[in-house]
Amino acid sequence: MSATPTLPLTKDLPYKGNFSSPENQYLYQTYYGQGVCIEMLFIPIIYFCFMLLSYVGNAMVLIATVKNKNLHGSYNFLLCMVCLGDMMHLSTHWLYLGNMASGHNFIPYRFCFYADAFFQVGATLSILMTFFVGIDRLIGVWLPTIYRSLNLLLYDGFFMAVALAFSFLVFFLGLQHSWGEFGDEPVQCRIIDSYGGAAGQVWFQMCVIVNLLDIGVYSLVWLLLRRRAGQSGTMKKVFKSLVAMMISVVVGWLVQAFVKAILLPLANFPKSLAAIMVTVVVGWLLEGFVKAILLPLANFPISQWYYWESCTGILLNVASASNVFIMYGFSSEYRMTIQRLIGGKVPFIPPPDVSKTAFATSKISTATNLI
Repeated sequence: MSATPTLPLTKDLPYKGNFSSPENQYLYQTYYGQGVCIEMLFIPIIYFCFMLLSYVGNAMVLIATVKNKNLHGSYNFLLCMVCLGDMMHLSTHWLYLGNMASGHNFIPYRFCFYADAFFQVGATLSILMTFFVGIDRLIGVWLPTIYRSLNLLLYDGFFMAVALAFSFLVFFLGLQHSWGEFGDEPVQCRIIDSYGGAAGQVWFQMCVIVNLLDIGVYSLVWLLLRRRAGQSGTMKKVFKSLVAMMISVVVGWLVQAFVKAILLPLANFPKSLAAIMVTVVVGWLLEGFVKAILLPLANFPISQWYYWESCTGILLNVASASNVFIMYGFSSEYRMTIQRLIGGKVPFIPPPDVSKTAFATSKISTATNLI
């Protein structure tokens, strides 16, 4: 195993084509032919552990939602799509870890894209459904009468259609990139590597924009709840967990996008909703910030890009695996159902205030019990 690989000459490397990013070129020239490298294996192992935790935790949220009839509302469906999306996009770590543990370190972009294309949909679901949860809460708080009259099948179906349509656009752009001159470009096959060319530009721009919109939408819901303090104590309690979840996701992706796409190259509430919003926003906001802004604009050496992206990626993985802890800690309905699933309590998470926590979302919800 090599801890400090030397930089081989480009002419000695088998790939003679162009690179779509200076980072890909640096990594290839540095680590190709070096076998298993400790510093390159450490990050995917961490990611893989969070992936396994995410499988268990998010699956519990999904199962709890199905089993508890009080959790069969539109908000709960959207939350399930966030959890499903997190499980999907973290599943790309199987190939990433396998590639680095094998010592091959690189595969052609087209193979990486083909392997990750389905799981890319999960990243889009995680981001967009977090935003749509905020929209759902905004309609419920602002227009409760209209909200109760909505056709939930068409309502949630519209949100899903938007997410899938954007996913198809990203897939089409990535497919074009895989058929072009960079189809054989060697990549490590992290999930961000699979967003090649225009697909990466469009996706990370969406990531930054939507995560910033999240902050505005959730802030507006919070302001509306404050104005209705006498009527909405229950909703405000629940809202806090979603806010926490949203923040973790948004911060993670936004920071990653900021660093990756802009900075490095160019510069030589209710507790349940609040908690979800915080975790979601923080995670995706950091990821998007690093990827789209920080790396292109800051004058960081190319040799440091991988480590910046990896560190923010850890935060995103933490956010993606934390949904179950947030729901267990803040929602009495989810806590009760999860306890039935596991046959006991989790002692280090304090019980929620049952008198102030509610998570059911149905067409017959009142103005003070929409979540």
